[in-house]
Amino acid sequence: MELLKIKEKRVWFTSDTHYDHTNICKGTTKWLGTLDRCRDFKSLFDMNNAIVSGINKHVREDDVLFHLGDWSFNGEDNIANFRSRIVCKNVHLVLGNHDQHIHKHEDLFSSVSSHKEIKVDSQRIVLCHFAH
Repeated sequence: MELLKIKEKRVWFTSDTHYDHTNICKGTTKWLGTLDRCRDFKSLFDMNNAIVSGINKHVREDDVLFHLGDWSFNGEDNIANFRSRIVCKNVHLVLGNHDQHIHKHEDLFSSVSSHKEIKVDSQRIVLCHFAH
């Protein structure tokens, strides 16, 4: 596995955005008896905007963002739709269990892998969607 060394950049991590995932949005879920486990938004529009705004509020265009899986839902169009809304140019995706269609869209990301080792300053970090 290649070790990615990152110097003089701000590095950010996020995971499980589930962009446009109907069932985890309280206002649109069809799951029964799990409202307490859903994100408290009235609509997918509100949830998606909160996800994008939260990322773009902190992560600048020239920063490095590592997304640790479960990028988006509701069709392949949302892969590119979500990516186009993120201002950061350097987005690395570590695949999650819901990212089976991402391979057709790898060109949208700086890298796509099942796991990644990086070194930030002197700290070596192993990135994976799944617990070890």
